Amino acid sequence: MLCFLTVVLFCFLLLAAVLVAYQQRDLLRKNLSADAVNDLDIMAAFSLEALLKSDYTSVRNSVEQWGKKRKEFHELRVAAPNGFIIAEYINPEATLGETYSMTKDITFNETKLATIYLLGDYCEAEIIAVRLRNRLVLTGTIITALLGIALWLVFRRTAIAPLEDAVNERTCALSNANQELEQLAEHSPT
Repeated sequence: MLCFLTVVLFCFLLLAAVLVAYQQRDLLRKNLSADAVNDLDIMAAFSLEALLKSDYTSVRNSVEQWGKKRKEFHELRVAAPNGFIIAEYINPEATLGETYSMTKDITFNETKLATIYLLGDYCEAEIIAVRLRNRLVLTGTIITALLGIALWLVFRRTAIAPLEDAVNERTCALSNANQELEQLAEHSPT
């Protein structure tokens, strides 16, 4: 019974750990996506003036610097409407993982000047979620072990120890009764 309760408790803690880690993973992914959208908006705002002046060197420099600052970006590209690649950054240390892609048009007076293409990954969110899940599972295991030990000690003190005492008393009483019967049997004439 006690073992069953401990297993049920562990299953509930394990389920809670997995659900919390999954929820945190989703929140981290949403935050990464929102950050990427903000980055695209900021890059578009910074690149607008340089594109109006046809200062492609400034655009290239800003794209390269931006790409180097953000490890989760695999590729960052600015392309003109005719397909000409104005600037491009490809992360040489890009990790394999689930990716997302986004685009942002840079416009001025409803005229499309360029498009920013972004390819990133959720690797950072996955690493954090796995660490969180592992910590929660370890914590759940430790809590289950401690509660199992505490339950065993309480159960032993409140239920098993009194039963053992009662069994010992009965055993002593039976031993005494057997000794008395043996003594009576020895003293009685047959």
